[in-house]
Amino acid sequence: MASTPHHYYLPMHTLILSISLFVFLPILPLTTCNSIHDLLRSRGLPAGLFPQNVKSYDLDQNDYLQVYLEEPCEAKFENRVFFESVVKANLSYGGLIGLEGLSQEELFLWLPVKGIKVIDPLSGLILFDIGLAFKQLSLSLFEEPPICVPKVSLKCSWAVGELWKEGVGISKSLKTKRNGNENKGWVSNSKCFVLVFFFFFFLSLFAFGFSFSFCFLWF
Repeated sequence: MASTPHHYYLPMHTLILSISLFVFLPILPLTTCNSIHDLLRSRGLPAGLFPQNVKSYDLDQNDYLQVYLEEPCEAKFENRVFFESVVKANLSYGGLIGLEGLSQEELFLWLPVKGIKVIDPLSGLILFDIGLAFKQLSLSLFEEPPICVPKVSLKCSWAVGELWKEGVGISKSLKTKRNGNENKGWVSNSKCFVLVFFFFFFLSLFAFGFSFSFCFLWF
């Protein structure tokens, strides 16, 4: 007599659990990084690339990273570095490519950092792309997130250059678009206007003092 075949069925709760694990397990590494510093470590980068005062960050499915700071600020690695309030980059393992919002001081000039790369962790070096050259720094400088001191945006220095070239008026780069936020834009740029005013004021005083001293010594 032939035996009757037996059919086994998974309970519904087991089936739902299996499907959930299959769907959500691949994205678990993205959700376990509670801070930007944990995220950097998980991608082979030192945690100290970003300062302590990071509010939040966004990382999309294409690994496009946006880091939000409380305000523009200045820190120091080997030289001074400046963080805008939003720093953007394409995140890869061991690298930040196409950086925006980070600048480094070199010989009294602020140069934009376009990329950061850890080529070989065993070498103890990290590579900064500052456009004109590649600069090697020790990884030990980036072990801990640095303290970042609030500063006025570097865009203020561009305003001085624009006013010098145009002679009069307000720099076009500082004009607020007419989108209903004109008053807000004026407040956000007021620090820049004050700095520009005092720059030309002290420049005039210096020129006057130099001329007076020259005339006094001549006669």
